[in-house]
Amino acid sequence: MTTYKGIKGLSLQTVAGDPSNLSAGQIWYNNSAKKIKVFKAGAGAWSTATALNTGRSVQATAGIQTAGLVAGGNPADARALSEEWNGSAWAEGNNLQTARSSFRGTGTQTAGLAVGGWLTPGYSGATEEYDGTSWSEQSDRNAGYNLGLAGTQTAGLAMGGYDGNGMNEVDEYDGSSWTAGGNYPASVYNITGIGTQTAALGLGGTPGLGAKAKEYNGSTWSEGGDLPADWAWTHGAGTQTAAISAFDGLCATYNGTAWAEVGDLNTPRREGDGSNAGTSAATSYYAGGDPGPSACEEWDDPSLVTATFTSS
Repeated sequence: MTTYKGIKGLSLQTVAGDPSNLSAGQIWYNNSAKKIKVFKAGAGAWSTATALNTGRSVQATAGIQTAGLVAGGNPADARALSEEWNGSAWAEGNNLQTARSSFRGTGTQTAGLAVGGWLTPGYSGATEEYDGTSWSEQSDRNAGYNLGLAGTQTAGLAMGGYDGNGMNEVDEYDGSSWTAGGNYPASVYNITGIGTQTAALGLGGTPGLGAKAKEYNGSTWSEGGDLPADWAWTHGAGTQTAAISAFDGLCATYNGTAWAEVGDLNTPRREGDGSNAGTSAATSYYAGGDPGPSACEEWDDPSLVTATFTSS
């Protein structure tokens, strides 16, 4: 008869409860519960969170799941407004210096960065930093909207955008000024940035790159694994090798090579963004276009969970 010891070369551990410091694949017998258990990969899910005070879309966002930031966006009465998230509720923050929409943010709630935008009419290269209380003007990037943005307040990475045509410019920010980086492989807008200035992902984009992921090493771009479908203007968070992206209700995670579809958003929508400094296991999606411009959701992925064997 095949035994666990014969397969694994070790005996099944017997404990009174569940062991501490568990690792993936670990199996044991819980003597109190009279059950065989294993520590395995779990399945993440989205849950509904408190809605924004002012619904909006195509806004700039920053932060982590428990300390988020939203600024600007459509409709017109939202274009200067900021809100801060503490993990349970939203509170009004100070207004942007330049009211706008169709732009991106990155960084954290106390060190945020917002770049570009649409001014109705006209394109903006406005760059603003948030210190946890107020926004301050910095050196402009080349004007454009619907760009991608990754990195931090002192090491940002802007990619693409629209200035009447798609842009292939990639620019690096050092906390005070912009310098040219390695050009994007195509002229693109409606793009999402994830990661750092030296290890970034560019996701989706118009025209024709909605299903593409590109990887940046600090100087050049290379092909990454394709997204599950055409996802322009997605929400993204995490790193180049452990990312999450959500668009129009769908969600997928990236391991540095390939994407895997995971649990859907509860409210399908687009033209939103979230806590892009979050992780692939814990992030938030803040607002988005019709039909949920104020709805917010939180993603939690219990990457390892305890399961109990049952007989059948």
